[in-house]
Amino acid sequence: EEPILGKMFELYYSSEIFRDSINNFMLNLNSSKEKLIKIRENINQYSIEIKEIKDKDMFIKDYEKVYSKIKGKKKISKIFKAINSKYDYIFKNCYINGENIKSIEQLNIIYDYIEERKIYNFLNRLWGNIINSYIQEDFNYNIDNLISIERITNDLDTIMNWNREYRDKIIKLLGRIRIPININWYEISTYEYFIQCIECIKAINEYNDLKAFMEIIKKQVRNFQSLNSIIKGIDKENIDYIKEAYSYIEKIMSMKSDMDEINYVYKKLEESCPRTLEFILENYKKNYKFNSWENAWKWAQYNNLFKKLEKIDEKTLQGQLIEEKNKEKEIINQIISKKAWKNIILNINEEEKRSLFSWVQAVKRIGKGRGKFVLQYSNIAKKEMEKCKSIIPVWIMPLEKVIENIKPSKEQFDVVIFDESSQSNIFAISALMRAKKAIIVGDDKQISPEIVGMDQGMISNFIDKYLDGIPHNQWFDLQTSLYDTALRTFKDRIMLKEHFRSVPEIVQFSNKLCYGDLIVPLRYPKIREAFNLPIKCIKVEDGYREKTKQININEAEALVNKLLECCRDSKYNGMTMGVISLLGDAQSEFIENLLKNNLSKEEIKRRKLVCGDAYSFQGDERDIIFLSMVVGDNMKYTALTKETDIKRFNVAVSRARNQIFLFYSIDYKNINNDCVRYKLIDYCNNYKNYKSKLPDINYVMQSKFQKDIYNNIGNLKCDIKSNIKLGKYIIDFILEGEHNRIAIICDDGNLYENNNVEKVLNLEMDLTRIGWAFYKIRGSKFYRNPEVEVEKLHKFLIESGLYKDDSKEILKNNLLVV
Repeated sequence: EEPILGKMFELYYSSEIFRDSINNFMLNLNSSKEKLIKIRENINQYSIEIKEIKDKDMFIKDYEKVYSKIKGKKKISKIFKAINSKYDYIFKNCYINGENIKSIEQLNIIYDYIEERKIYNFLNRLWGNIINSYIQEDFNYNIDNLISIERITNDLDTIMNWNREYRDKIIKLLGRIRIPININWYEISTYEYFIQCIECIKAINEYNDLKAFMEIIKKQVRNFQSLNSIIKGIDKENIDYIKEAYSYIEKIMSMKSDMDEINYVYKKLEESCPRTLEFILENYKKNYKFNSWENAWKWAQYNNLFKKLEKIDEKTLQGQLIEEKNKEKEIINQIISKKAWKNIILNINEEEKRSLFSWVQAVKRIGKGRGKFVLQYSNIAKKEMEKCKSIIPVWIMPLEKVIENIKPSKEQFDVVIFDESSQSNIFAISALMRAKKAIIVGDDKQISPEIVGMDQGMISNFIDKYLDGIPHNQWFDLQTSLYDTALRTFKDRIMLKEHFRSVPEIVQFSNKLCYGDLIVPLRYPKIREAFNLPIKCIKVEDGYREKTKQININEAEALVNKLLECCRDSKYNGMTMGVISLLGDAQSEFIENLLKNNLSKEEIKRRKLVCGDAYSFQGDERDIIFLSMVVGDNMKYTALTKETDIKRFNVAVSRARNQIFLFYSIDYKNINNDCVRYKLIDYCNNYKNYKSKLPDINYVMQSKFQKDIYNNIGNLKCDIKSNIKLGKYIIDFILEGEHNRIAIICDDGNLYENNNVEKVLNLEMDLTRIGWAFYKIRGSKFYRNPEVEVEKLHKFLIESGLYKDDSKEILKNNLLVV
């Protein structure tokens, strides 16, 4: 790359004298390099400086004299310096790490440094002599460190090894290609020439290959007259002939896939249906048109498939699958139970057994807690409980019994499950001390604990005194429920969205009021439990509230009359009832007295009839709930907008399973719209507006299959509903008799929501779990033989108890050709 290196390159291979000089220099360079590396290793950690030396040669001679006299000694003595004072300038002008020479070790370091400089000077002289003798040009190539030595070594190695590393390899690669004898291998132009030659040779080879390929093509197409234009195009070097031939070839190639398919079909027909193939071959020349071939073939395929499927007893398989699922659940339950009891049996000792029996006896003696020796037996129960509590896997008891019988100790339970925690105040935390983990079950939208007759100021003083430093201690009062405390403390929360108690019309009020429409109502009432009006809102026109009491006499009497009427109505046979006052206890007590005067004790007991406020029904339910608003327009009343009011109304409404009667005496349109009274009355009067109205049956059907099924079952003596949303599922048809109901799923083969195999299985199991029967009609079977499938449905309806046998004629009369 550098001009001088280029001259050295030429001289090295043209002058033997120069070559010897370079080789000799390389020997000196390599040997000097080794010495320099060792010296540099010795002195590299030192900062060396020699100042104000005018005659460097004299300095070196003097230093060597001093070094030769002292090098074998242990130190530099003062006597030596006094005798050889003329060498003082050496000690004064030589510095190591900023200090003068004071020791033999420092003298050695300076000596190595001088030796290093001498070697570099020697190499520069040799190199300069070569440059001046042969090149005779200025060349800035000073050798003063190991890097410069490495650089010049690499350059000279490249020159010296050029033939072996490059020239010989090029000759070998060129192979039989002859190279001019007088070619100069040491000029750049030579290699540029080589590149041009190689490119030319490559082009010649490509040309010859293409020419040979053309000859092969000519030989291959010579026997095909339709491809003669290719030969013409090659011979005349005319591209138009070639294009003409390629157009013909593309046309032939486009037909290849059709020919392949024909051959494939031919082989398949030959293997599977040779008579059909024979018929086709005999008749295709007669201009016989197979217009329905594709449909006929598909029909034969599907018919064969359906015959195979019909041999599979789907009902049995599905029953077996559900049975195995149920067995799996039962086995899991048994494993859990047996493992728990096994662990107890393996670990229980005689003392624990005796304590358990002693505890049982003590609890029996305590009874209702009114005896003379209750305290004595309570102490016995506590004592024995401590000894035997670990041998029973699960204890179920109210909070007061937990506190009474189980002391906090190091031997904790694995899990405590606290139900109805939204009704329990902070005192319930004491139960959590008895277990390692806790599951808190509750609803923050239902009634929370209230303090009646307690001094809130005293509670605040206790908090300040005993809970100082506890995070959020202000909420450790008697109004905050355990559930609220858990919400604040625990990060993990699971919301149970499925609702099984109330019919959808009733639960929808609570859903909108408290739960943001997240609750999924899964209860679809049986026909004997379903009411045309699940919510009845009755305004008592002459109702008014008493001035001295929270009583509305006319409203109470209207409610009692309606309740008595329901008791006489056979529609309400076997149904439980409850009365809830939405303002205090006085109204419920008044109603209770009226009922006692008009109903027998047996009827009250049979109906489980209870009168009270929302607190009385927390955690309970009734088939029919009667609500009394109590307030009247004759007296002012405060709008109920507090969270506690909303919770009360939520609990009151959601106690009803089948029907609600709401009695009120006020003009609700004048109430504050934020008042929960207004929201309840408005919903009860207009609840039908909150659910979509179903259009005519012909427009409700999602598919032709659904319509055909309905046309065959529509006149049965039962209540038929279509496309009913039940939780996350959509049921195609629901057939309801007096005592039973059937869910029918129409499987037309499309993978919509209910036809996924796993989803259909889960749907059937969920319906069975909540008391439903389930029947699935496959479109493939129905359209092949509608009469047989309708007969199967009829048989299933009879077996399920939906109809008597006289419905058979109705089904036959309904059967339509589809």
